[in-house]
Amino acid sequence: MASGDDGIHADNTLTIDDGTININQSYEGIEATEITLNGGDITLTSTDDGVNTAGGNDASAVSGRPGENTFTSTAEGAGLLTVNGGTLVVNASGDGLDSNGSIEMNDGTVIVNGPTDSMNGTLDYDSTFNMNGGTLIGVGSSGMAMSPSSTSAQSFLFTSSIPLVADEAIQITGPDGEVIMTFEASTTAQSLVFSSPDLVNGSAYTITTGGTVSGDSATGIYEDTSFSGGSSTVEVSATTESSGGQMGGMPSGGFAK
Repeated sequence: MASGDDGIHADNTLTIDDGTININQSYEGIEATEITLNGGDITLTSTDDGVNTAGGNDASAVSGRPGENTFTSTAEGAGLLTVNGGTLVVNASGDGLDSNGSIEMNDGTVIVNGPTDSMNGTLDYDSTFNMNGGTLIGVGSSGMAMSPSSTSAQSFLFTSSIPLVADEAIQITGPDGEVIMTFEASTTAQSLVFSSPDLVNGSAYTITTGGTVSGDSATGIYEDTSFSGGSSTVEVSATTESSGGQMGGMPSGGFAK
């Protein structure tokens, strides 16, 4: 589907249980006060937020809004995105996952490419982002970069200091050199957030950028053996301590410890 406004919109609640959804053009990809993803294969491209949960009037854009949407709830902090399963691939020029309230990820796979401008972030939430399970990988600008919350049950990696250009590959390896993730980004980025059940809290992981991968992938995630090259490495420790946010994210050169 293609839209000049939202790809999928509900004033109150929206639940996706299964199916294949491809939103190849939208202002905001999926939008409602409360969104629950239980399954399915979803790919979306947006010129503003990829997934947006909001309350009151939608006025996230400064200009160029195709139409302002009114939501059922007008309470401050309204909005909840829950991911219980499925695969979600977001290519966003605005915020990747944006909640005026909270985000809960319990299972499934979420991949976010973007944004590239410093006034938006791969993750943007007002209350909490509890990373409890599943696989999350997101790359984007560093200006407003955020990690999940300290209330998360599952560890994550977060850095705002990686040099990445579009169509370069990233490989994340563990303390013993084991490959945790191989991923090809579709956008220029300086920040990375990654969470997986394979991470061990407190252990150091190496992020190698500037590589190439062979073969094709619908999500950007590749088999370990497809990665070659790599020109830059950064070490980041798995943590459940939140980092980043408004006022420019993490300080230059800072990593989650």
